[in-house]
Amino acid sequence: WLDVENKPIKVLFLLLASCVGTVTFAGSLVFTSPLARQDDGLSAADRALCSMFKGKVCLDVAELTPTEQDQLEFITLACEGGVTERCLEHGNAIWEIDGSTAGKLWGAACRGGSAKSCGSLGYLLEKGIGIEADPEAAVPLYRQGCDGGDMRGCSNLGISYEYGIGVDADPEEAARLYRQGCDGGDAIGCTNLGYLYDAGIGVEADPVEAARLYRQGCDEGGALGCSNLGNLYRQGMGVTADPEEAARLYRQGCDGGNARGCTDLGYLYERGIGVDSDPLTAGQLYRQGCDGGNSLGCTNLGYLYEEGIGVEADAEEAARLYRQGCDMGDEEACNQAEALKQD
Repeated sequence: WLDVENKPIKVLFLLLASCVGTVTFAGSLVFTSPLARQDDGLSAADRALCSMFKGKVCLDVAELTPTEQDQLEFITLACEGGVTERCLEHGNAIWEIDGSTAGKLWGAACRGGSAKSCGSLGYLLEKGIGIEADPEAAVPLYRQGCDGGDMRGCSNLGISYEYGIGVDADPEEAARLYRQGCDGGDAIGCTNLGYLYDAGIGVEADPVEAARLYRQGCDEGGALGCSNLGNLYRQGMGVTADPEEAARLYRQGCDGGNARGCTDLGYLYERGIGVDSDPLTAGQLYRQGCDGGNSLGCTNLGYLYEEGIGVEADAEEAARLYRQGCDMGDEEACNQAEALKQD
């Protein structure tokens, strides 16, 4: 009868019943008042049980109040007590629009033993999403997640070591962590490890191994892996050159949300490489890449507007796109904007 997690009301009833016959009328009032519902729908007994036992008890208490703030309070306590699914799921749903609340939920779930929540909280800290950025504090959370089986945590920790974010840069440790993430099925781990083999960073350069890892990342759903593998097929590095396969992979990367894949596919359409030449489609893909944050997409689209290729010539739009590409870090766009201004 001490199964408090699943039968809190029964336990409370039994505790009260054990006192029947031994208390006076005044004493009975002492036991009755804790059961009285307050304005928020909760009784003192509800709060006491949650405070004592946490876990599923707090989830049950959360269902009794219509107030969202109170619900989150009790759900957080439930997560600290080891019932972490609600915090993880709710955090996943809101982190982009309410990083602060997601951080509290993931923090509680992390303390309750959820490895994935630890890694997710680390990401908010590294990027400063909804909370003050603290890359150094993110590192132990990534490690805690990784050690607990969160493969994305391993890959994100690898990024920290590759670029020296919150820790001293260590490409070899980055490669080890990417390998761990990749072996656990994380697409980012495979793709990033492929890049290290592609560039010879922390490992000996090996384009064949890079191609294999890019493909693994692509097959696991990583859009960047598809686009990077497309580059190898276009250049014939580690694989037999195949422009048509490059176009297919760029398309897969672009459709998966990788802006650079859109830009690279646009280049193939502009030049008629692996696909029929189609400047109009090239422009559409360049714009998709530019809108997705790829500076080269803005620059290349600016060139089409400057020359009137696939679109009506428009020097003002070309200048605007060059400036956009320049502001995003493309030096060639800066040069083109300056040259156009002088003309």
